[in-house]
Amino acid sequence: MANVRKVTDVEDKYFRPGDILVVTHTTDEMIPLIRKAGAIVVGSWGNADSTHAETVARALDKPLLVCAQKVVDLITDGIPITVDTVQGFVYSGIRE
Repeated sequence: MANVRKVTDVEDKYFRPGDILVVTHTTDEMIPLIRKAGAIVVGSWGNADSTHAETVARALDKPLLVCAQKVVDLITDGIPITVDTVQGFVYSGIRE
């Protein structure tokens, strides 16, 4: 789908439109990045962090995969991935 951007700073200068936003949780300060994201992968689940991610993703019509802390921990910044939110998988590389 696109390249991974693991974001720790909401002022990320390298985040490009269509990049996959990979974070442990989302905040209101990340909304400008979320607007540009092709999809969002969030590590946390079952708390206010995941609820925020779900609400913002739904409002901005962005694909979202939550409860993916293992993906957040293992994935490398800048690599291409495909996020399948229907099946709940993240694939290395670009898949049709």
